[in-house]
Amino acid sequence: MKNLATVLALQTGDIILIAILALLAVIALVLLYFLWFRNYRLRKQAQELCATYEKHHAILEGQVAQYFSRLQRIAQLNLHYQEEASEWERKLRSFRENVDERAAQAAALLSEEWERHDARALRRDLPESRRLIAEHASGVNELYQALQKKLEREEECRALLVDARAALRDVKQSFYRQKEAMALLVPPFESVFRRLEDLLSECEEKVEGADYESAGETLRKEVHPVVDAIRKALPTLPSLSLEITRLLPEKLGNLEDLFRHMKAEDYALDGVAGERDIKELHERLDALRERLVSLGFQGLQEDAEHLEGLVKEFQARLEGEIEARRKFEGGVESAHRREQLIAKEFISLSHSLQGVRAIYLLGQEEEDKINNIQNLVSQAAASRRVLDTCVHSVPRQPYGSLLERMEQLVAQEEEAEKALHDFHDYLASLKEDSERAARLLHEASVLLEESEWRVEALPLVPLREPLIKEDEEIHALLDELSALLRNPPIDVRKASALRDEAERRARALHQKARELFDGERKCGARLLLANAWRSDSPEIENLLLQAEALYRKGEFPAAIALIEESQGKALFREGRGGPR
Repeated sequence: MKNLATVLALQTGDIILIAILALLAVIALVLLYFLWFRNYRLRKQAQELCATYEKHHAILEGQVAQYFSRLQRIAQLNLHYQEEASEWERKLRSFRENVDERAAQAAALLSEEWERHDARALRRDLPESRRLIAEHASGVNELYQALQKKLEREEECRALLVDARAALRDVKQSFYRQKEAMALLVPPFESVFRRLEDLLSECEEKVEGADYESAGETLRKEVHPVVDAIRKALPTLPSLSLEITRLLPEKLGNLEDLFRHMKAEDYALDGVAGERDIKELHERLDALRERLVSLGFQGLQEDAEHLEGLVKEFQARLEGEIEARRKFEGGVESAHRREQLIAKEFISLSHSLQGVRAIYLLGQEEEDKINNIQNLVSQAAASRRVLDTCVHSVPRQPYGSLLERMEQLVAQEEEAEKALHDFHDYLASLKEDSERAARLLHEASVLLEESEWRVEALPLVPLREPLIKEDEEIHALLDELSALLRNPPIDVRKASALRDEAERRARALHQKARELFDGERKCGARLLLANAWRSDSPEIENLLLQAEALYRKGEFPAAIALIEESQGKALFREGRGGPR
């Protein structure tokens, strides 16, 4: 018990000690807060207020002072701003003498108290100092924003001016890098650059004098559009300059040389190209060169391409005239001879037609062909006469026109020549068809003779009768054909139709007679042999009776099939040992 009391007494003592120590710690923290942390917070606030003042005081003496200095310079150049500059001068003087001075004193006081760690003085002076410095910061911001807004248009103009100078500098550098390719443009471009530099200087003076509207209008309407136009044109200017100053003159010179050469070679160039056309092309080129030198780039590329197309067109015309002369001179004599030969050939045909009509019958279709040939020959003769007239006409016609008329004549000659050849082939076919019909009379007679003896050899009268009737009809066709060939003028179309029908039917009859003749011989022999096993059974007898009926109808293959079937059955019975 004594030990327990001792332990409890010790624990109680420890607890009291801990409580005392904790109380002392709290008191120490409170004292520390009031003696150090609170003072630190006061010094921190004082530092921040001093920094705020220094910041806005710098703005006041820096940017605000610069804006005000700019306003004073404007007032010296522009009387409209003098009163306003005076008002701002009074406003700034008042602000410095009152607000800025009080804020400066407050900041200086705080700084002094902070440096000597006078917490009591800081606690006393901080609220008033905070108010004065806040008033100062607000006032500086208002002054800054008001002056900035007042000079906002100047800033815009100056930015526009800076952009214009930078753009002009870039354009000039780009131009001078490739000026060798467009030497003709160096003087006018340098003049434009000088003019732009002068405009920029004028704009700068206007900005200095607060004439923002005029400066902005000059920059937007006179400087920037020109610089932009030059920048857009520069990528194509070297090639365009080369085209107008060198390539087009060379092409036009070549065209002019070709024109003079062809005139010396006695070409008739009326309607193809003339001196007036060449002169107009030179005038167009001069106009393009003037536009290039005056920097009139709008539509210049398209006009240069159009002029190049015109030069190429005239060049093609002249070269086409040379080619036309070559073709015309190489073919005109041949065309004349061909037309004469065609005329002679038609005359020869006309003379021979009387003899042709005496032998062969020419129908309306053939007469139409003859009339068509006569018209084609007449058209060719008329075209040849027109061509001769054009060749010797005054004024002379270009070779292109003569070649066109010659080609028309050649086309008419080809058509007339083809019609003549086709008709000659037709006349030749009349003789060939007539001779084929005459040969058929003999060939068909031979076929009919072979068919007739086979028909007569058929023992089956019902089979002979239709064949005999067909033979008589074919003989009638041959008689009609023979009579047609013996009595001119021969109707060759009708003769050919009779020949084709007679030949077809004669060959069919010959084939049919041979098939029936051979089939009857074979089937009849088989039936005679089949009599040997006819009595073997009723079944075999029935098969043979059916075969005989088919034989009489002329269906020999079917009959032979039944005979072979009966023979098989007979052999089967014999092998089984059955009665015969």
